[in-house]
Amino acid sequence: MSSFNIPAIILSALLGALAMSLVREPQLPISGLISATATFAIGWWIHRAVRRRGELDRIPIDYLSDLNRRINELISACLGPVNAEGESKRLVSLTLLSNEIHWLRIIANRVQPKLRVQPKLNQLGDELASHYVGFKRHLTSDSVDLVAASNASHEIRMTALMVQWRICRHILDRKTDIDIFTSL
Repeated sequence: MSSFNIPAIILSALLGALAMSLVREPQLPISGLISATATFAIGWWIHRAVRRRGELDRIPIDYLSDLNRRINELISACLGPVNAEGESKRLVSLTLLSNEIHWLRIIANRVQPKLRVQPKLNQLGDELASHYVGFKRHLTSDSVDLVAASNASHEIRMTALMVQWRICRHILDRKTDIDIFTSL
């Protein structure tokens, strides 16, 4: 049943109750019906507002989860086997990874002025960038060091998770900070 049908069903039930009351008792106590309808309407409105707030909170959290998932996929693509075509694919994956990390740092910088927890998101964003630089250096130097790159990728993943966790916690703690994502 669609959520659009619920108000129509409720309205028709109230109209049916009104018609049945008029048939049974012509001196209908209209004030009781009005107060019951008003109580029901206010309850429905509050329920809808709470539900909408939950949906709005879920949007940036889902976006951050997808951003983190893309970072993990790009790291895996960078660490994959390399052949003649693989080197150019690795460079493309490194570029896309840089873009995703940069986007996460922009979000962290927008949230940071409203955040009061330590360590600050700006510091985590700087750590994320430095881990990426190390990761890229280990993969693009003359002698590719996959062990060091794997360690740097682990640091990228853990720092990105910490950034995501702090932002999501901030979103769930605050009531009106959804506008920082709409301005991006």
